[in-house]
Amino acid sequence: MLQGLLTELNRYVNGLITWQDLEAWLVSHLQAILDSGDSRAVEIANEVDGRLVELGENLTTEEELRLGVEALVRIGETIVVPAAVAQGETVNEATVETMTITRPWRDLGPVTNVRLEYSVV
Repeated sequence: MLQGLLTELNRYVNGLITWQDLEAWLVSHLQAILDSGDSRAVEIANEVDGRLVELGENLTTEEELRLGVEALVRIGETIVVPAAVAQGETVNEATVETMTITRPWRDLGPVTNVRLEYSVV
């Protein structure tokens, strides 16, 4: 669920869909996101939903919405590496998604937080 949500948020940030399109997508998928049990997807969906409500009530601007959604995409795409993996476990998995965009877009790029713990004996 998280990947589908992030894909739609990226489409909005890059101007491929309107905020109304994003809202319609979110409303139609919100229950599935909540039922998925994916805490990151639920947290991001709730935040986006709140921001869309604020926009609908003229409490914020569309530019503020876009900047907020862009920040949420970065948070959602952050890779968390548990210490157990950093201590020698190897994971051989990758996910690739491509999208052709004909309009200018913002490259949000991957965000990686790496926590390193070590001791010298």
